[in-house]
Amino acid sequence: MDLVLRACAKYRRRRVVYVPIAALRMLDAFLLLERPDLVRRSARALTARRVDLFVVDRVDHATGRLGGVLDGVRRSFAMEGR
Repeated sequence: MDLVLRACAKYRRRRVVYVPIAALRMLDAFLLLERPDLVRRSARALTARRVDLFVVDRVDHATGRLGGVLDGVRRSFAMEGR
């Protein structure tokens, strides 16, 4: 899957990178298995701010859409760089 990285890193240029779908699928397992303390700390901090955040609860790789809740309303967005 091609993903667009914003202009915040290397040379502050926006770029498109390829990330294998298998790597994206392993991300949740990695965070839960390898970094439980980090996940716990992040979850507490993000829970306090969740009303301000788009909370993703569905990723449809086939269509390139994210589903979740934003400001108490269920929304769906296209992933950029698809």
